[in-house]
Amino acid sequence: MESLYVRVRHGVDREAPMTWGQLTQQAIYDLTAEESYRQTQKRSVELPPGVPPQRIATAVQSVLERHESLRTLFSADRRQRVQPHVELSVPIAAAGSDDEAHRIHTDLYQRSFDFDALPVRFGVLNRADGSATLLIAASHLAIDAFAGDSLADELRRLCGPDDLGVLPDPVGHPVDRTRFEGSPAGRALSRRNIGRWQRLHEDGVASTPAPTLPGLTPRFHTGTLVSPTLRRAMPAASSRLGASSAVVLLAAVSSVLGDLFGVPRVAARIAYSNRTDPLDLGIETLMQWGLTIVDVRGTAQDVVRSAFRETLRASAAARYDIYELFETLSGERCPPDHRFMPQIFLNYFDGANTATMPPEDDDGPVPESTFSSVPSHEHDSDSLYFLFASPSRKAITLHYMIDTRMLSLADVEASARALEEWVVTAARSDH
Repeated sequence: MESLYVRVRHGVDREAPMTWGQLTQQAIYDLTAEESYRQTQKRSVELPPGVPPQRIATAVQSVLERHESLRTLFSADRRQRVQPHVELSVPIAAAGSDDEAHRIHTDLYQRSFDFDALPVRFGVLNRADGSATLLIAASHLAIDAFAGDSLADELRRLCGPDDLGVLPDPVGHPVDRTRFEGSPAGRALSRRNIGRWQRLHEDGVASTPAPTLPGLTPRFHTGTLVSPTLRRAMPAASSRLGASSAVVLLAAVSSVLGDLFGVPRVAARIAYSNRTDPLDLGIETLMQWGLTIVDVRGTAQDVVRSAFRETLRASAAARYDIYELFETLSGERCPPDHRFMPQIFLNYFDGANTATMPPEDDDGPVPESTFSSVPSHEHDSDSLYFLFASPSRKAITLHYMIDTRMLSLADVEASARALEEWVVTAARSDH
């Protein structure tokens, strides 16, 4: 099989412990064993007809040079080391060769990343009409979903017909966060948050209820609500409640789940990364998850105040090793039952500043929101309720991944519609 050869001589050699976000992901790999490839970030880039192979090789070399995370090896003793020099082979499937295409797909997407291998792989599928697809597979230890999208976009630009000039410098790398995590201040922060979670746990703050339904096969589904209504209402709700879109969303989803599960305080994990603003498209960003406990009793303003306090606490607390928390509560690194931890996740892309999402023109009817669902992973956490919100100019899209033994698909859609209605009501009401 033909292949491209890529070599990088960058001269940077750095070593540090894994961050707590990487340790969390590594624990998932430890538990899933040979199924760990399911966590691989997979992307594909459609290339223009006639793109020369050398341009593809140059594009791959460029992203390897730009992003230390793509040149980082993760060792069995939970350390990461940036490689100053790397060599990479990019296999190419000849036009019309189904067998070669299948081998590339299998090798890229259904093979786990070894400790001594780069955390990224590429492949090219050529077509008879001269067009091609660049396939990308990356370890979740190195990049998250946002970073995967950004990486694909960079390669699309670098392989395009036009010279777009120099791409902006990436920002940061996970090894930059390890100094704080291992410092006395970082360890003290960890101890304080462990103590707080123990007190809340003793006070009866529960995780997501355990699965009780028969569930579907596969047991996990994704649901998507594309909501122009939410997009139009969010800036007004943020203005009336005096909080960012991200805080409003945390308040809304907490209120909805409080009603759904009949609990007064909702435990969730909210995502942070090392991006400084929505325009920062650096690849070096494995998500950090901060724990929150939002009190959903009272008015929308009360819930937003609770959510705001929790986002401040969670952002400060996100830099501790969550498995130190597991060890403290369970006495073992990978407890067999994770249900004492909240399995509600919330991830919002750019809600730090409502100016990034200006109000839409109020003239004309608002298109109806649409909800759809498809089967997802067969292996994931019990009681999973994951919400990823992504705003655009025309709509806010809510992406869910849920355990169908906990909620039916109708329940998930109902919770998405209830979230939408909560924000609409907040946008229209005086508080």
